[in-house]
Amino acid sequence: MRITLIIIFFLFVSLLFSQAPALRGPEQVLSTLEKSSIDYELSILQGAIAADNSHKPNPFGYYQIQRGNVFEAKKDDKKYKDQALSYFEEAELQLLTKNNPAKARELYNKALNLEPNLYTAISGVGTTYAAENNHTEAINWFKKAIAKNYMHSYTHRLLARSYKQKGMTNQAVREISIALVLDRRHHSLIREFKEICQAAGLSTADWTFTPQIRITKKSNTKVTIEYKNPWLSYALEEAVWDSMVYEYVFFEILLMRDPFFVYQIPQQGIEKIADYIIKIRGKLVSR
Repeated sequence: MRITLIIIFFLFVSLLFSQAPALRGPEQVLSTLEKSSIDYELSILQGAIAADNSHKPNPFGYYQIQRGNVFEAKKDDKKYKDQALSYFEEAELQLLTKNNPAKARELYNKALNLEPNLYTAISGVGTTYAAENNHTEAINWFKKAIAKNYMHSYTHRLLARSYKQKGMTNQAVREISIALVLDRRHHSLIREFKEICQAAGLSTADWTFTPQIRITKKSNTKVTIEYKNPWLSYALEEAVWDSMVYEYVFFEILLMRDPFFVYQIPQQGIEKIADYIIKIRGKLVSR
């Protein structure tokens, strides 16, 4: 059973890469497998594949847009009014260096009067309320900012912090998990993720995952797969039984290789991957 699942997993990954950005679900993949003429050869990986820690956090200032059935990133290149940006910059100064959230809020709102879609200013208002320990109001503003730009991972982090301060443990864990999906290899985000999990009483075993996998295409009809990692196959089995193979592949493989790929995943898919983090990985580390 375990070897069969590993074969399905690697075929799934291979198909996803070959057909991106037209992403396919497990049903389509399994249907394709039945018709495949490719010979897959399994062997034990010799040595170890080291973690790649070179990737920088995903850049801010991008939206997700949809063209037909395809999702992609779009840089926020709108020319905001100079006065609005001036208010925003002064608000940041008042909040971060002068510790004056009330004045900062006044300036953020002035910026928003000129540019209602400036989501960083909306988030900024939330931050001023959080600085005053008014997390109920902060949560409302963070949600407004997320509605303007769901892909802004830092706002999800801020929302998670306010949930944590209000003792809303489950909401905090879920929100920080969404942030992690949006910026899979952001080191400070990973640290904060673990801190929030600890505060929630969850196990914080090292969740960093470096796939011990090497796939080599020998010819058009033969592929060699080298693997080594009992956790890999066990995690896959858990994901399969809970019908979360899609989420497993995206979080553990695709987003580890290219965190910016998250812009090709619809919002519903991002939230399902966050559920995977909590449900499957949480189950693994608690055993």
